[in-house]
Amino acid sequence: YLRRLDAFDSVAPRLVGRHEDGAFLAFSPDGHLLASAGHEAGGIHVWSLASRVETPVYSFQSEDPIIQIAFDPSGSVLASGHVSGVVRLWKLAEGAALPLLELRSKKTDVYSVAFHPSGRWLASAHSLQNTELWFLGRHHARTLYWNHRGGYYNRGIAFAPDGGWIAAVLSG
Repeated sequence: YLRRLDAFDSVAPRLVGRHEDGAFLAFSPDGHLLASAGHEAGGIHVWSLASRVETPVYSFQSEDPIIQIAFDPSGSVLASGHVSGVVRLWKLAEGAALPLLELRSKKTDVYSVAFHPSGRWLASAHSLQNTELWFLGRHHARTLYWNHRGGYYNRGIAFAPDGGWIAAVLSG
């Protein structure tokens, strides 16, 4: 469901679409698209908020459960983090979601994914103390690693809006 905050009391929420096992949401930077991902089943659906039709404009399946999704700053690429440690990038092209790049990690579950404000970096937070920074070049990636001290799990990752900082949520 979707509800405008400036008309919260006067306008009823509207159904954007249905997603079996939908568990995660992400808005595109321009606010025109809403992506939903299912953890156990259902893959990823991308909905147009301008449309009153409850059919996704993009839809694709995943081989393994999804833990998190995020749009790049342009809104044309969607990243999905998976239980297997894989991060997939999907190009949202006219009428289709096309696989763009698959980033394979030796780490476990991807708990969070975030794009740098420039779109040149993607960070993935993994369950076993690590954050990976992927340099996204022209259809290639380079991985930089660092280990967090202590027996913590990395549950989330975010870049500052100016791109000068990266933050990780550690629990354990």
